[in-house]
Amino acid sequence: MSSQLLHDLKEMLHNLKEIVSLAAGVMALVIYIISLGYMLYSPFYIIHYINRPDFYNILYVLVPIPVGIVELVTVAAYAWYIFLVIAVSISAYLMFRKGILPYIKSVASDLFSYKQNPFQDVVELLSLSLFITIVTAFLYMLFAGSSPPTPPIGEESPYERMMLLLNASVYEELITRTVFLGIPLFIYYRYKNQKISFIKIFGGTRDIGKPEIFFILLSATIFGVAHIPGWTWWKFFPAFVAGLVLGYVYVRYGIYASITMHFLNDFSSIPADVYPQYTLVYSLIMIGLIIAGVVFLISRLIRVLQFFGILERPSATPEPVLPPPPPPPWVFSEESENITTASNMVLPSSYEPSVDPYAQRNMIGEKENTNLFPIPRNFTPSTTGDKWINIICPVCGGTEFRYEGKGKLRCVQCGKIIEVHEYQEQSHQ
Repeated sequence: MSSQLLHDLKEMLHNLKEIVSLAAGVMALVIYIISLGYMLYSPFYIIHYINRPDFYNILYVLVPIPVGIVELVTVAAYAWYIFLVIAVSISAYLMFRKGILPYIKSVASDLFSYKQNPFQDVVELLSLSLFITIVTAFLYMLFAGSSPPTPPIGEESPYERMMLLLNASVYEELITRTVFLGIPLFIYYRYKNQKISFIKIFGGTRDIGKPEIFFILLSATIFGVAHIPGWTWWKFFPAFVAGLVLGYVYVRYGIYASITMHFLNDFSSIPADVYPQYTLVYSLIMIGLIIAGVVFLISRLIRVLQFFGILERPSATPEPVLPPPPPPPWVFSEESENITTASNMVLPSSYEPSVDPYAQRNMIGEKENTNLFPIPRNFTPSTTGDKWINIICPVCGGTEFRYEGKGKLRCVQCGKIIEVHEYQEQSHQ
């Protein structure tokens, strides 16, 4: 394959990814806003069921399968649900400030300009994860001849699903990403005597190195195994992939990004469950995100291969080399290559050069001089007008000067300004 053809294919894929990313971002933003609105309303909805025996929530640890440690009921369960709502709301605020608003501004300035930020990463990786889940379920049906087993979530009442799915959006990030990713990385860097803020146990270190890769893989594996009891072994691989992308956004941006992604994946189905008339719209949006996941999967695979050095990274476009500026009009062309500061030589005080846009810049002391005119090494001045004289700086005794215009010279050594005609008058006395 020729290099030109390969370049054209890369350019075509990049342009396609920009368009698909924009479309996926719009769809995800719509469903995110709807889901957030319904989540904020849900505490007023579920409080009517607070005294029911099935109104409870179980907190558990992963060892690596879930093992329950605390069962929250009635008021305690409702208080925990309010905590989950607050956690998702804070995450949404950070996502809007750090991701969505910059994303909208970027799109408004250039419709198809690919400006990577937390929101775009979350949307693209969510689409990729959904595509992997659908493909895995399809392969299961193809080889097993039946639909893959799933937990009986659809058979539960709406308020039970709200409590279960919102708990998964936040609590699973705390016990998986924080416990098996954020805290180990914090301990590792403290052991290496590297300064790292305690807040970094909640992610946001941004750099992805070997320690980050190791603990992302560890947390993703535990996340995959934790789904086996409720889903059987077919769910391990898609949950493992979801754990990888959740771990990536957790490390790069922070827990607010992984909570947002988990919330979009889980709780976004609630509005359609409560209002069946919106099921078609929700289904079309999810199908669109799944199709977009194909493009994002290819794009991310290329980036991963480049990260590990299997594929060559694209070289940066070199900066254009501009031709050197022309010399000042009073410099002879044959001597313009040997321009320097003349020692013990000045221009006549009557010489007034025109403004030169290519005047050299130089720092003398702490003042910046932007109107300096170099003198060629072998320049022989005319004897017309004022006579040329040898001068010495009265302050430091220096003999090198730069012409400032208007009959003024500046000592290169100390910066003293000398009026040429005054010096001439004094020298003749």
